[in-house]
Amino acid sequence: MLGKILNITSLQNPIIKDLTKIILGNNKKGIKSFICEGNFFLKSAFENKWEIQTLVINSTTSYSTEITKIINDCILKNVKVISVDKKILSKISNNNNAQNIIFKVKKKKFLFSDLNINDVHVAIDGITDPGNLGTILRTINAFGINNLILVGDTVNQFKKEAVRSSMASLFNLKIINTNFINFKNWVNKNSIKLYGTDLRSENNYLNENWIFPLCLVLGNEKNGISEEIKRLCDKLIFIKTKNDESLNLSVANGIILSEIFRKYPK
Repeated sequence: MLGKILNITSLQNPIIKDLTKIILGNNKKGIKSFICEGNFFLKSAFENKWEIQTLVINSTTSYSTEITKIINDCILKNVKVISVDKKILSKISNNNNAQNIIFKVKKKKFLFSDLNINDVHVAIDGITDPGNLGTILRTINAFGINNLILVGDTVNQFKKEAVRSSMASLFNLKIINTNFINFKNWVNKNSIKLYGTDLRSENNYLNENWIFPLCLVLGNEKNGISEEIKRLCDKLIFIKTKNDESLNLSVANGIILSEIFRKYPK
């Protein structure tokens, strides 16, 4: 049985307006919260102890025992839980096909001190496509990697396309947003071995004897890794393809990580 829930029928309600404002702003960096949709995302956020601030549910939907428990837990924690009809859900949704659950969650900020140095790390330098970033989040999560570092002008991990394509992997990761100087200081302080991807390199990734602790660096979709990060790398590597064409970043990421864990399984 669900606990006390506020029923809202107007798009002019301040709670609905707040959610709509965040969605229309596409979860931009300056906003302290972001919007997610769907039971799977809610379950992942809840299990990883992210702070859920507002929870919107479909007034005509029956939820599973597991989701009902999460909803009631939110009520006990004084989260704003509101019930709306499908029409309002569609109006405030991220997607054309609205889910039966939409929620607002507080962004987490992680620091370099939160990272386990002995783990494998992935760093992103200047990626602009949020869909690419989201797929990379999903891939590194599949390999059991917990650490991701976004350097410089890399796209915001909370943009709706990145969140959606991450398939909730975002909630499992420690993602650090930083600049080149702080990244360089972390690398030098901890003797991290940097392996950067570069099409012009002659070092085939298959020939590497990976040295730990390590960090794989992926660069911008068009221009690759910046020159300053290239100079910081211990090794520049490439993936040999039949036609010497570049691979999608998320695909390259998966191929290289697969090889690292093939040689050095956890």
